[in-house]
Amino acid sequence: SPLGRSPEGWRRLRESHDGASAPVMDVAVDMVAPGLYIGNVRGAKRSKRLQAEGITHILNCSPMVPCFHRDKFCYLELEVYDDSDEDIAQHFEAAIAFVREGRAAGGVFVHCFAGTSRSAALVAAYLIREEALDLEEALATIKRARASVRPNPGFMEQLGHWARDDAERGGGAWGDRGPGRRAPARAAGEKGSLFSRSRTCSGRRARARARVLARRPALGLPHPARAQPSGLGARAYPSGPKP
Repeated sequence: SPLGRSPEGWRRLRESHDGASAPVMDVAVDMVAPGLYIGNVRGAKRSKRLQAEGITHILNCSPMVPCFHRDKFCYLELEVYDDSDEDIAQHFEAAIAFVREGRAAGGVFVHCFAGTSRSAALVAAYLIREEALDLEEALATIKRARASVRPNPGFMEQLGHWARDDAERGGGAWGDRGPGRRAPARAAGEKGSLFSRSRTCSGRRARARARVLARRPALGLPHPARAQPSGLGARAYPSGPKP
């Protein structure tokens, strides 16, 4: 809990809050893809809107924002500060697993305080791993849903390093092919793309990459042939309504 933190911890909490307070706060619950939503503290308060979207899981990655509706949703609470030197990458695996579970259950809402930096970085990590997008594509996909997203420079650097390491392990966009060697696209409309609810997370990312490439026009991304070159501190609360 932040209440038990040192003066340095309180300083970081205050700076994280001040930085996130700058944008005009909206109340949107923005859909990145079916079953995957992103937003801020005000969206997190809107239980009726969240339930109307079919959301069953909420990932709260701001230590200053309470989990408002523990009796209605399953929560994962991550303690992340919006500082460039914050180690957000340590939370990627927990966030990815929770988002995967939430989408399978109905829907997941990922939020921090302003819905611009921390939540966007976690959603980007999910898209890189589970949907086999590269970092640029992942951020473009999120920004189409929520134009204000802008992970801080430290988070961007960590995402870049993590995406490359994940690809080398065979878990990311490039699998074992290496950067610049894309998999051939399969037939358009094939099941399992980002905008398909009936999807499985198999770990065979090369096939997932091919499916995503086949649906790039639907995602608003350029086709590879026309693309231009471009230069655990977690607590899960399995609460919810009793059957």
